Amino acid sequence: MTHSSNLDHMLATARAYRDFYGWPTSVDHATGQVVLTVSGEVSAIVARKELGEAAQSLLAIRMLAGPAVELPGGDCVFLTGPRCDLGPATVADLERLGVRLRDRGSLIPLPPSGNGDDAVRWLCGPKPTRPLPPCAAVIGALRASSAMCPA
Repeated sequence: MTHSSNLDHMLATARAYRDFYGWPTSVDHATGQVVLTVSGEVSAIVARKELGEAAQSLLAIRMLAGPAVELPGGDCVFLTGPRCDLGPATVADLERLGVRLRDRGSLIPLPPSGNGDDAVRWLCGPKPTRPLPPCAAVIGALRASSAMCPA
């Protein structure tokens, strides 16, 4: 695929994410990746892959599973509804687990981005009829799953 046709493909993909899901997506022209911008409507929570997979299973049992992206290097990113207020105990727990809430304006790569070992993949893809899970539900699942996946 030529650079121009690859860029056209990425622009079309970013537009599709906006149209189907209402997400603030674009193409990062520095990297050529489709990216989501963390906003007031879409938050992002980063966890190590093993913990993320366990939490995603727990969310699925509760029928709250939402989109999660697997990043190169072993992290996954949960896309959630608006960011929730967190108490000091929750913040301390998340820090202990290595879980990070991305700041508003942060860019999250979305599939298809990268190739081979550098590819961004869906751990769980989005569904047009399913809203993003509540931020608090994902944080709760990560905290509950931490006993099964010690750091």
